[in-house]
Parts: sequence; C-alpha cells; structure tokens
Amino acid sequence: MEKERSRIGYAVRLSKYIKGYGVFLFFAILCNMIFILLPLAISFVMSFMISKVFLHDLAMIPTLLITLIGLIIADAVFSYLDILISHDVTYRILTKLRDLTYDKISELSPAAMVGKQSGDYISIILEDVELLEWFYAHVIAQLIVAFCVPVIMLISMGVFSVWIPLLIIPFIIAMIMVPKHQAAKANMQGSKVRTAAGKVSAEIVDGVQGLRDILSFGWNKKYLERFAKTQKEYQKAYLTYEKRSAGDSSFLNLIVGIAGFSSDVLTVILVKNGVIPAKFMLPIFLMATGVFVPIMEAMNMSNNYGLIFGAARRVVGLLESKPDVRDDGVLTKEQVLGQFSDKEHFLEISHVGFGYPNEGDKEKTEVLKDVSFHVDKGETVALVGASGCGKSTISKLILRFWDTDHGSISVAGAKIRDYKLSELQRMITLVPQEAFLFADTVENNIMMANPECSGKEMQDAAKRAGADEFIRKLGDGYQTVLGEHGLRLSGGEKKRISIAQAMIKDSPVLILDEASANLDAENERIINKGIDDLKKGRATIMIAHRLSTIRSADRVIFLKDGCVEAEGRYDDLIDTNEDFRNLVAVGEAS
Repeated sequence: MEKERSRIGYAVRLSKYIKGYGVFLFFAILCNMIFILLPLAISFVMSFMISKVFLHDLAMIPTLLITLIGLIIADAVFSYLDILISHDVTYRILTKLRDLTYDKISELSPAAMVGKQSGDYISIILEDVELLEWFYAHVIAQLIVAFCVPVIMLISMGVFSVWIPLLIIPFIIAMIMVPKHQAAKANMQGSKVRTAAGKVSAEIVDGVQGLRDILSFGWNKKYLERFAKTQKEYQKAYLTYEKRSAGDSSFLNLIVGIAGFSSDVLTVILVKNGVIPAKFMLPIFLMATGVFVPIMEAMNMSNNYGLIFGAARRVVGLLESKPDVRDDGVLTKEQVLGQFSDKEHFLEISHVGFGYPNEGDKEKTEVLKDVSFHVDKGETVALVGASGCGKSTISKLILRFWDTDHGSISVAGAKIRDYKLSELQRMITLVPQEAFLFADTVENNIMMANPECSGKEMQDAAKRAGADEFIRKLGDGYQTVLGEHGLRLSGGEKKRISIAQAMIKDSPVLILDEASANLDAENERIINKGIDDLKKGRATIMIAHRLSTIRSADRVIFLKDGCVEAEGRYDDLIDTNEDFRNLVAVGEAS
C-alpha cells in the first residue's frame, strides 16, 4: 500500500503547477495579516482609552482618538483589499489548475477512461479544484498569520510580565496537537468524502446522458435505487467526517476557554500585586484573547483540511499520471508529405499486436496477434470480421489512442510514433458511427475540424456532404444553436455534418466507421454520395458491417483470431475463403 503523503507534500506538489503567482500570494498574505492585526489594534487602543478614562488620565485621549479613527478607516480598506486580492489570485490559480487538469485528461485519454466514469473526472475538474479555493484564499494566509500574530501578542504581553506568555504557550501547543493527532484520520476521511462525491457526480452524468435509454427500458426505479445507494455512501462518508470535525472543534473551544480564564485570572493577580499598571489590564485581556483568534481560525479551517487535502490528493494524482502514449515525435504533416514517394504504401500496418490493459491486472486482453496490410493513396480498404475481432482497435492504434505492443504503423513512409501527436491528428480523420456534436452553432460545429477555413469553404463542404439544404431550413441556418449532443438533428443529419467536418479537415488518411449505418434509404444515398466525394485521393479504411459497404471497397481485409486471414476483392474472397463466405451469409459482418 502506498504510504500516505503528508498534507504539506500535496501543497508542495501543487505549487510547481502554479509558478508565477508567488508575488500575488505574498501580497494576499500581507493584506490578510494586516486585516487580522487591525481589529486587535483597534481593540487595544479602545481598551487603553477606556482604562485611562476610568483612571482620570485624559492627557493622551485626543491622540488616541485620532489613532483609533485612522485604524478604523484602515480596517475598512484592508477588509476590501483582503477579499479582493486573495480571491483574485485564488481564482487565477483555480483557472490554471482547471486548464491543467483538462489538458492532462486529454493527454491521458482514451486509456485513462478504461474502467472509469467521466463524471469522476468532472468531479476532479470542478469540485476538487473548487475546494482548493479554501487552501489558496484562506489556508496559506491563515497558517502564516496564525504563527506571526500570536508571536507578536506573546512578545507584547511578555514586556509586562513573562508569566503571561509562559502560561499561554502550553495551551497553544495543546491546540496544535489536536489537528496534528487527527491529521491521518482527517486525510483518510476527506479522501473518502471526495471519492464518494466523485461517484455521485458520475452517477448524475450517467443518469442525464442515458436518460433516454433509462426511460425507454423502464429502468427508472433501478437507476434511482443505484443513485440512492451512491448518495447514502456519500452521506455516510460526510457524516463520519463531520462527527470527527465537530469533536475537534468542541475540544479546541474548551482549550481556548480554559486558557482565556487562566490568563485573565493571572493578569488580575499581577495588576493587584503592582507588577502591571492597572491601565494596561484591559489591553492585556484583549491581547490574551487575540493570541487565540488567528490560531482558532486556522484550527477551525483545519476541520476542512481533510476535504481540502483529499481534493488535493486527487488533483495531484491526476496531474502526475503518466500517459500510456508519449508525445515524443518531432515530424510534421508538411515535412512528411514533402518527402513521400508515390511508390511507397501510404498507410502500412506491419505485424501489429495489441491487448487492452485490465484494471488492476498486469495481464492484457489480447485482441490483435499479428496484423499486416497496407492502404495506398486513392484506395479504399474494408476491414471485415466478427464482433470483437479488432476492427475498431486497428483504427484506434492508427490514431495512437494506444500504442502497439509489437509491430509498427507508418503513414506516408514515417512511423506514427515519430510524428508529433498534434501533427498525426492532422494526418488522419475519423468519421465515427455516432457523430458527437456540441451545443453550439452549426457553423462552429463544422469549423471545429478546421478553425482556419473560411465561411465559404465551410459551406461548400456542407453542400458536398449533402447537409446545406437541411441546415438552411433550420431556424437560423448556419447560426442555429444545436442542443446538447446535437439533439435537434436526426442521425442522418448528424452524419452529414460529420462528413462536412472531415471534408474541411482534408486529411490524407480517412477512417470511416460504418458511416452509413442505421439510416433510411434516402439518407444512405445522400451520405454515400458525400463519402464517395470525400474518399477521392485519400487512403481510406472502412470499418465495414454492411454488405453494400464491403462490396464497394477496392480490397477487403478479413480479420479472424487477431490475424489477417485473407485479403482481396470481395468476389475473390467469396470464392476462396469459407469463413468469409459464412460470415457474410449469416450477416455477422459487424
């Protein structure tokens, strides 16, 4: 079991991700310290004035009154600055952390999603990072203030009598020991709360995204039972955390109460014995209380340290995760295409083997054993085989969602590991079976594939994809905002937009995941026309399920048991390969 990292350790680990904010944090801490000290100074001056009035010593009253007014004005100013500066720098930091966590998820995906729920990652990006607001806006400043202010107060009281700070120091040590003693338990409970919160978030996301299926299958009751179970786990974890927190707070209040009473009694005794002048009795009462104010605030905040550092643990864990696919390549699209010879195969898969990793298990689920084939420029190759034979896996390996266990893949004569990932993505376009559209305008959804293209190029691509006509019939044409996942559009309309995206991206390698599946005859005709236009001059792989798609390919690659069992034209495979013939005959090419 991994040794539990210290709270400070997580803070240090996070600090390397927010370099450049040190000056802002310094001024935030300085403002907070002044803001904490000013009320104590106001109370000291006011109590000193009251003491002098009672003792009929009015000589310094005007000066003290002016000082008091100045301190009150300064308190108002620093109250504003404390909130403004601390929260300004905090939300700058949180914005950066959110950017970093999303970038890290992008770097880790899709391997990071294996065995995970997207809602858990949403919980890290939104809720866990938000919890760190307490740390950057309050905890850092409070810890520094909780050290500096008591030291100043103790020294000030020590000027009158060393016995007062000597009495108070043991109580301060006792206060510090409470959260220190409970730190391990608080961290563990805080981590459980944040993990449980992530599960609740994941269930909510699943419930919203899968609402249509939940309703259509009549699964409402079962889903609500599962959701209620997750909620109870979160409630139990949070209640356990709060019980311990409440116990800590009660014990701290008891220590402060005893300390305040003891110091007041000692001060009265010292005043009565003439050790301390009577006019300083009230100010010392306030200083003795003031010693504990910042410590108590820090201790009260310490009740949230478990949650804060539980969140920090999850954020750090994500940011320090190592991607399965490393972006070590240097080649660009232009460099490779400039050196490519038409005598070479444009896309070549050579002796590729791959297995998906199993969660918590070193053994992999082998999918591909030894796969080799090529696709030339302007050629369309169909990948055919029974479900689970590795057709989609090959497309993911070409895109470098994962790296091969052995063998190699080359595009335009260069191994894909030698490309920068961003450049490899420019070389390859995937048209998925289920197109994902964002809750944005039609125009922005299409131009997402190539933000540099002009509006005319975008509309020309929509026309070639057969999408222009239905787009113009929408309420605001190309400026129509689509619902989440493009719910305003039919499956065929979404597919046409995805083809328009592929056209403006203009990549030399095209992967079609049964782009015309699940469509009526008219939509299939329109989409196939757009696909025929899209395939021109490209090396195209079709993950084929439908017989019409397989027949239209220049060559067919038949996969079985993780290997290429046969390849050739459709008619030749029908004549020569019994497994292929049986697959087609029973309609299992899926």
